[in-house]
Amino acid sequence: MYNISHLLIGHHRQRIINKVPDGWTCSLPQGKVTCLLGRNGIGKSTLLLTLAGILPPLGGNIILDRQPLQNYSRKELARKVSLVLTGILPSSPIRVSQLVAMGRYSYTDFLGRMSKEDQKKATAAMQIMGIGDLADRRVDELSDGERQKALMAKAIAQDTPVILLDEPTSFLDYPNKMECMKILQKMATEEGKTILLSTHDLDIAFRMADYFWAILPNKGICLGNQEELVRQKALEGMDLPQYLTQQK
Repeated sequence: MYNISHLLIGHHRQRIINKVPDGWTCSLPQGKVTCLLGRNGIGKSTLLLTLAGILPPLGGNIILDRQPLQNYSRKELARKVSLVLTGILPSSPIRVSQLVAMGRYSYTDFLGRMSKEDQKKATAAMQIMGIGDLADRRVDELSDGERQKALMAKAIAQDTPVILLDEPTSFLDYPNKMECMKILQKMATEEGKTILLSTHDLDIAFRMADYFWAILPNKGICLGNQEELVRQKALEGMDLPQYLTQQK
């Protein structure tokens, strides 16, 4: 779905984060869960915001589904890519059902009215994330983990071929982390969705993901499966699970 060439990313007065002379060149496989790895401050969140079209690239090209990213209108892009940012969770008096329904805004008519199909998808998304019983609760009454699930349900309701997630399991306990990853894995496998998520939870990542992007300091993006990353020494300096340390 994504083909990236010579990409330079950054923000704050055009400061370039990835200091690689020729930028990053990589592609994102369809129908896979890809985990984005790297130390804090290396640009994972900025990369996701750039791929979602929220931050403009400072150089290079991003091709989404055979079309330059900048050629999409906001509405067209909202039907292609959903983004879950969970670093700062929203605290809002709106109901969970209303938050999830926002994922359908690009499909509504000019008055913002939802069709029966829109309502069906929003309800189904809450059921998939196991928060159907929270539909009438206010978002600001939820725990961080419940809000995180509500945001993921919103992305599922949006029903896009690409889902980008920034630390989507950071506020969840281990069983819920695994459950969320299984949901993402199922959507990738059964629905052919392209999923890219950043995470510091390497145990979960290496147990559940199909593919990896590892951002290396002042270098490019190292691509591959678990064995390839170990072989290329792309995991050095990361807090690895014991079984990976032994594998090294």
